[in-house]
Amino acid sequence: MRLELEYEGVEATRVLSERLLSVGITERFNEQLSEARLVFEDSDGRWRGSWFPKAEERLRLKLGNNEQVRDFGLYRIYEVNYTGDRSGERIEILAVSGMERLYEKRWASYRQQPLKAVVETVAGRHGLRIIGEIGGTLAFEAQRNESDMAFLHRLAKRYGYIMKMEGSELIFTSHSQIDDSPAVATIRRGDVKSYQFSDKAIGTYKRCVVRGFNAKTRQVLEGTAGTGEPVLYAVESGIDSTSEATERARERLKETNRKKTHCELTLPGDSRLLSGMTIELNGFGVFDGKYVVEQTQHQVERSGYETSLEGVRT
Repeated sequence: MRLELEYEGVEATRVLSERLLSVGITERFNEQLSEARLVFEDSDGRWRGSWFPKAEERLRLKLGNNEQVRDFGLYRIYEVNYTGDRSGERIEILAVSGMERLYEKRWASYRQQPLKAVVETVAGRHGLRIIGEIGGTLAFEAQRNESDMAFLHRLAKRYGYIMKMEGSELIFTSHSQIDDSPAVATIRRGDVKSYQFSDKAIGTYKRCVVRGFNAKTRQVLEGTAGTGEPVLYAVESGIDSTSEATERARERLKETNRKKTHCELTLPGDSRLLSGMTIELNGFGVFDGKYVVEQTQHQVERSGYETSLEGVRT
């Protein structure tokens, strides 16, 4: 296992690792923030003195093995807790990912513009590179005293996309693009420390009907995906054609049903595994197949490095 720490732009791995008790990084599929939790022992009291961290100070975390180290990006400190008992004193540092300016509230409006152009405009303000293919047109969207991060997340959810920040990249892509991406790893039953699967039928649908109003033609457009019952009905905005309505219905049906088969795995630390990536499971019988990772937790302690993940079958 290899862990690298950078604090306020200064390499601090050697100094801080001697006092490190644990590091946890949690990042989620379609969530706005990744979180980091660092715990250090403070036997000589330095952390409650000149070393005490300030809110908004930045740290960078890199984690992996000697062959591959992943840069998890910059985190901003938002909370510090200091505790002590007979066993000693400890400091807990909590931090979130992303640049401060992404969370500044602003006002803006967009009318009859391609969704791609709007996403590029917002991401461009922060120097973010967009990953993913974006289609569709916005009829009207208003950003009212809302941060760019919250606005992008809302657009992704409304128009059937997945949004995630990874360092200086903004991943903005459809469920289909994620599902069709190659698996980053094949995980066999013998590779994992523990596992749990669930398979459910309640809350799943066989058909989806999406309706939307086209402001240009003043028509109600409808698209259908799947066959049979039960049926999921949805009303969406910014639909320009019947084919787009059908594509939205396909994405909505897939998104709603994707939690039918759910897995939770704990395995030796693997920094390749991140939310939004796909994995192939092998040796689990009826649960074998391709899964999309929805959440990961990378936990480093003095005893070693462990990765836990949650995923859904594609």
